This record gives sequence, structure tokens and C-alpha cells, in this order.
Amino acid sequence: MTLFLERKDSFFWPATVTEAVDGGKHRKHTFEAELKRVSQTRREELGRIMMLQQARIKAGRVEEEDADGKMVPIEILTPRQMADELWVGWRKVKDREGEGGEDVPFSEAIKQQLLDREGVADAIIDAWNESNQEGKVKN
Repeated sequence: MTLFLERKDSFFWPATVTEAVDGGKHRKHTFEAELKRVSQTRREELGRIMMLQQARIKAGRVEEEDADGKMVPIEILTPRQMADELWVGWRKVKDREGEGGEDVPFSEAIKQQLLDREGVADAIIDAWNESNQEGKVKN
């Protein structure tokens, strides 16, 4: 397939939020997250941030040694901050469960409300990570 210089600034990818429900069970909610395309430089920065977070460094500022041996600060993002940067829209988000649920149009206010819900930020980050895996898996 031909590579084109122009491209859309975002793409839709399935995201699944898992939440605990009564009886020691979990329920999954799937929707389509519209994710922002980021530059390779920003993708590498986000990947490094995620590795640091996996090493259990808490949100805030930490330092690392640069090429000259000087300690320089690195900003660490919370999962909510990272998801907020990457998530720019959605499809298949409804206002209630069951028949008759209406589609909820994207807005920053509702996005912030959803990001405050347990598991949503993680679902966005998981979707973004999954969207970046195809090339790595084939190699």
C-alpha cells in the first residue's frame, strides 16, 4: 500500500472498560475511542513515560542523566493526563444501559467526567498501546 504524506490527525480504535459489579464479577463496556495521532518523537516520550510508570515512579517530576552527565528533570504523566492527551472523540458511548440509550456526543466536559470514572483512562491507554503494536508483532 502506498504511503501518503497527508493523513488524518486521529483514528478510531476499540476500547474496553472493565468494572467490578456485585457478586465478585466484572462487566466489560466496549466503545470506539478516537485517538490522536502523535509524532514519533512524542510516541517515544510517551513510551518512556509509561516505562517509568511501570517502574512505579509516582506522578510528579523525576530526574535522569543526560548525555553530558547532568541531571535533568523528566515530567511524568498520570494515566488520566496521558489519556486526556490521546483521547479526542468517541463512538458508541450511550447515556444509559439497555434499549433506548442515546448516543452521547463528544465534549471535553463529558470526557473529563468519563476520565474520572475508574478504568476509563486505563482503557484509553490500553487501546493506544494496542494500536501501536501491529508493526512490532510482525517483526
